[in-house]
Amino acid sequence: MESPTPKSPYELEPTNIFSLDLVLQGFLLKELSGRKSYVKGKTIRWNVDSEDFTIDVLMDGLGAELRVGRNQSVTVWYFDMIMAQDVRLTHKDQLHVMFDMYRAEKKLTLAVVVLDNSDSETPVPVVDNVVHVPEATISDNDVLLMDTQDCPLPSHANTPLKQSAQVEPSAQNVETDPFDMVEEYVGVDDEYMYIVEPFALVPTASVEQGSNIQEKEDDGADVFVHHEEEEVVDIDPAGYTVVHDIENPDIRVGALFPDIVTFRKAIRQRAILVGFKLAKIKTDKTRFIAECAHGPCPWRIHASTLQDGRTVMIKTLPFEHNCPITKLSICKMASQGWIADKTGDWVKKNPGVGAKDAKGKLEDEFNIKLKYNKAWYGMKVALDQIHGSYEDCFPLLFNWKAEIEHKCPGSIVEIELLKNGDKYHFNRMFVAFKPCIDGFLAGCRPYVGVDSTALYGKFKGQLASATAVDGHNWLYYVAFAVFDSETGENWKWFMKQLHRAIGSPPVLLFLVMHAKD
Repeated sequence: MESPTPKSPYELEPTNIFSLDLVLQGFLLKELSGRKSYVKGKTIRWNVDSEDFTIDVLMDGLGAELRVGRNQSVTVWYFDMIMAQDVRLTHKDQLHVMFDMYRAEKKLTLAVVVLDNSDSETPVPVVDNVVHVPEATISDNDVLLMDTQDCPLPSHANTPLKQSAQVEPSAQNVETDPFDMVEEYVGVDDEYMYIVEPFALVPTASVEQGSNIQEKEDDGADVFVHHEEEEVVDIDPAGYTVVHDIENPDIRVGALFPDIVTFRKAIRQRAILVGFKLAKIKTDKTRFIAECAHGPCPWRIHASTLQDGRTVMIKTLPFEHNCPITKLSICKMASQGWIADKTGDWVKKNPGVGAKDAKGKLEDEFNIKLKYNKAWYGMKVALDQIHGSYEDCFPLLFNWKAEIEHKCPGSIVEIELLKNGDKYHFNRMFVAFKPCIDGFLAGCRPYVGVDSTALYGKFKGQLASATAVDGHNWLYYVAFAVFDSETGENWKWFMKQLHRAIGSPPVLLFLVMHAKD
């Protein structure tokens, strides 16, 4: 897929250029003649302009790169770090959210999965990234929306995408690390994310001694066949006694682990402690196979579940490491989920710490080197696990409004939404508590100062407030509001809600500051 040469240096703004790694997962091509052939996976790198990139351009570009059967379709997935799950790209609004999430890195990975339309289940790919924003589904006749304006979204919230994009594909294949997956730290119920394609029954050229798995090298693609050989283990299948040290796991032949997710955490922890990196990883919810990333090192490991279908035992570990440690370079085995696990309790006890503090703590404790951005994202995952994500809090605004009006009658909580098609988006909110209203009217000077300050968090906007002065000349807060920007329409709405709260006291003086319009 070729890209036209820009006519001027300003045609592609550097701030909008993203590097996309499209990781194609291997699939079985079904031709019209009935012939089936295996297409091995590969990675394609594109440089795209986020302002011009559309779903149609993405699918057209993939159509030029791939050949699929009539009953097969191409799907594209990206990893949502906030929701800690893979999200399928289906509409243009997701592209805005996705590019905004990775704007700092200017790089992200998309998983390309070819599905057989005759299959009943859709596999979930594993994406090595860490924003699809969940939106509350509210019916049109909801009593909470009776005062909602049916108006278009602001320009910055619904910017149309152009119909053409300049894509610069590259033939360079990028090696990915399938083990560095944040999902494994969510819990035991997330094991479906590790399901791989069924092992293809193909002729093999070599048999690995002492193992029940054959491997065939086909231009770098690993294909292996599982022999249906009954496994004999001298352990009572009625139950297993598993003693597991999370901080210093016991990695040896015969070691037991409660489940496959716990084992993955353990082998990652061991790799970080010792200082090595895993490669050629093959894993699903019943087994784990990997080798040392250092070529000459003979170390390899094979673990799988026992008769109970849950407990995992290390079956093969024939050699020790003879490779140089990786502690002198950036630790690639430390994922965002691992950082979240190691800093979760520490963040609870020290709520004021930041990513720099977390980076220093982990580097000192484990004698490793971390990138700042990985520490930052790991801290974000930890904070989301403790407090919940911002996206999850938006639908709870109406629950909060109802609770305030129930516990504190007379309070004013006005939440305004904007309707876009069949979905609603948060627009602005005004809050005035009944005790604050009564206190102002009963004991404050006839003066109100109105001002706003910028919000610089994940969601930008303005925090407006109405502040009075009490009899001791102390500041007294009357009301506050949140909206997108300081516009005349927003200030008019704010003053209307403030008048609704405090009415029109005699000789009331207003001081309005920093109103731009």
